[in-house]
Amino acid sequence: MKLGLPRTAFINLFFFGSLCFGGMALAGPVSRLYLTAGDQQTWFIVQGNTVNQLPEVHAGEYALAVQNTVRTLNVTGGAGLLGNEYTLAGTPLGATYANNFGSEMIDGTTDGRFNYAVQWNFGTVVRFDLNWSSPVVVATGLDGDTIGITYNPSDGTFWTASRQTSQIYHYSSTFSLLGSFATGGGPTGLAYDPADGTLWTLNQSVGNRLEQYSTGGTLLSTLSSGLLAGVNTLGAEFSLVPEPTAPTLLGIGALAMLREVRRRRNTK
Repeated sequence: MKLGLPRTAFINLFFFGSLCFGGMALAGPVSRLYLTAGDQQTWFIVQGNTVNQLPEVHAGEYALAVQNTVRTLNVTGGAGLLGNEYTLAGTPLGATYANNFGSEMIDGTTDGRFNYAVQWNFGTVVRFDLNWSSPVVVATGLDGDTIGITYNPSDGTFWTASRQTSQIYHYSSTFSLLGSFATGGGPTGLAYDPADGTLWTLNQSVGNRLEQYSTGGTLLSTLSSGLLAGVNTLGAEFSLVPEPTAPTLLGIGALAMLREVRRRRNTK
């Protein structure tokens, strides 16, 4: 007897397939992208074409590390100049982090064991524990206008962005230079999305436009927003743990279809 695909299986596949291709059509990031604008005491969550603006607890929160929560560091040291912890949805949790290292801590990232921040105008990368304490300089000699940093958990390497040279640089886990590529100009902030393996930065020369690049340097998409255009958005990061991607959703749909076929077969 020929067994056809049940109607519910087609519905499941269509539903998850629609999510898949709908996600591919979006101009913005697949995962939630977190952006900080400490000068204006505000930050943003961007996903797809949606940009949500949120208040910072303290002025000057720039470098950020994102895992199961968002943890920020203040751009400069000093009494009362603190970073803060937020839920992934943007709700303050109450924990604070003092900057005990120094000024110009602009963008940050995490490898799950340590947090890292670039010290703008100094060309250094500083490693912290997960609470932004115990600072150690782990790299020097970067371009003085290095203003973005991010981490790729799939291979343990780092990427940085220089506004002066309009370049994105690729470094090993010990910050040996592996390569670089040119951007459209003035990149600020840098984030690696583990969900699709792409890099996101902001282009200040065209109104803080978000730009997505492949790790090979190909410009893949752009997203402009009036909310971002008028602020000094420098910190950028995705969660270290990837969100479900389009292929993952399609796989879920296919699995649901197979389970339905087997259930129908077992009941006959």
